[in-house]
Amino acid sequence: MIDIRGSSSAVVMPNGGIGLASNKDVHDFAIRWLDKYHNPSSIEQDVENGFGDQCRSLGFEMDGGKAIKEAYPKADPLSDSAALQSIINKITDVSILGSAIFSNWRFITHWCETGLLTPDNRDWFISALSRLAELTAE
Repeated sequence: MIDIRGSSSAVVMPNGGIGLASNKDVHDFAIRWLDKYHNPSSIEQDVENGFGDQCRSLGFEMDGGKAIKEAYPKADPLSDSAALQSIINKITDVSILGSAIFSNWRFITHWCETGLLTPDNRDWFISALSRLAELTAE
């Protein structure tokens, strides 16, 4: 597995699964992509190319939002920026948040007719990546 700087970051667990990368690696990832979502000149390719591979290399799972829906069953944070806002400060699990980010990105890039940079989607990713950066700041 290769992280955003080309060094090994994900941890292979004894059962063969992938463990979460270091907080520094996850933080660097969050800041890198947050900068792209904040940039008004970004185009779809800027926030699409390489994102999925980096999520996977950090140990995030594309679970279709299962983990975040189980953790916050009264909200629908994957499809609604306002719902995410209502719980964002309650999210403390980096793995759940990272997997939600990965799953939402995948859903939008493969199944939606909207883009990652629509106002609602941009807001969603800025909120989620900001919280991910906050949780992994050292």
